[in-house]
Amino acid sequence: MVGGSPADVADASVFIEAWSKKVVHCGAVGAGDATKSINNVLNSAHLLLATEGMLALKKYGVQPSTALEAINGGSGMSLQTTRLPDNVLSRKFAYGFALGLMRKDCKIAGGLVASQTPSATLIPRVVDLLGEAEAAFGPDADYTQIAQLLEDRAGVTLG
Repeated sequence: MVGGSPADVADASVFIEAWSKKVVHCGAVGAGDATKSINNVLNSAHLLLATEGMLALKKYGVQPSTALEAINGGSGMSLQTTRLPDNVLSRKFAYGFALGLMRKDCKIAGGLVASQTPSATLIPRVVDLLGEAEAAFGPDADYTQIAQLLEDRAGVTLG
């Protein structure tokens, strides 16, 4: 996700391709960062939604591993529902991306959304939850620990 003039992006692509499998020119300078921030807030939102759903199902009597087996074969599957078993149900919380960095990106997304869509409610809530998780677990915790914030509130663990 890059931004800049077409000529600048073409010149930089030689270097960017050394560490990135895919390069998408998103528009003017800043557009790549803006797109990355929205990507990461969607990532976090999906994890929060999946966790909230699994908590409700567990309280209803459905084991999260069973629910995820069904969901991951259906239309509700997302990258996050496929990560839940390895990172949340296992209690590892070790995907490898720091909560503080995720919150930073999501705050950028929150600012973008607030400036472009002042009536937005969902993305600001995700940003707030990331802030609460960072306060609880620290900036170096894995971002998947945002699931633990919801578990703590529900009084139930998924693993």
